[in-house]
Amino acid sequence: MRLVLPSEYAAFLEEIKRRIQTAQIQAAQAANSELLSLYWDIGRRIVEKQQHEGWGAKIIDRLAADLQHSFPGLAGFSRSNVYRMWAFYLVWPVSTEIVAQPVRQLGRKVVANSRQSSRAKSINATFSALTVLPAEPSGLIKQTKARLLA
Repeated sequence: MRLVLPSEYAAFLEEIKRRIQTAQIQAAQAANSELLSLYWDIGRRIVEKQQHEGWGAKIIDRLAADLQHSFPGLAGFSRSNVYRMWAFYLVWPVSTEIVAQPVRQLGRKVVANSRQSSRAKSINATFSALTVLPAEPSGLIKQTKARLLA
């Protein structure tokens, strides 16, 4: 015997499918927002330890290795990614609300490499690795790089 569906069932099914898709998108956006907040906070904590406790740049290498050991199989905590977290905080040091789609609030800014000392090359390489940076309010990127290069 074949089940006879109510006439409004097809519309009901489409409504439920749209709701599921909307929830999936909202969940992904919330996860992205939380990860950005986490990365910014990790960068802030590294910078604060370097400024107040005198920790050096090698702490990033050690922290990355320890995080990878503590969370095996979890991507995102390589040395280069932790270094980018540090740089993310330096170019965006003011805590602002991190929204579900932060790209909408960011201006695209590619920071060029310069040919200077190896320390300067390292700093410039970090800034170059960050291809999406906040629109440069009052020369923030130049000021941050200048402070690091001083």
